[in-house]
Amino acid sequence: MTDSEVSKQDYNIDFERIKELISKYEEIKRSGEIKRYNEESTKKDFILPLFEALGWNVYSVTEKKYSMKDRKPLLINDDEYSIGFG
Repeated sequence: MTDSEVSKQDYNIDFERIKELISKYEEIKRSGEIKRYNEESTKKDFILPLFEALGWNVYSVTEKKYSMKDRKPLLINDDEYSIGFG
């Protein structure tokens, strides 16, 4: 089992959904529709689905709310994509 397979299994990351979101963003940007996006529509169409694809339960009201100071580094490396927060 490769490191990439372990990461996908351990963290329940949906790489296909992330690729779909990237494609959707690229199409919206190419079409010029990106100009109609505000904070709320960006959150609804991209940010929440991204966090959900990363395995977060974004719709739970019972989970602890974290502030930016509580945030831990996250690095995702796939053959095609590399995403990092830190």
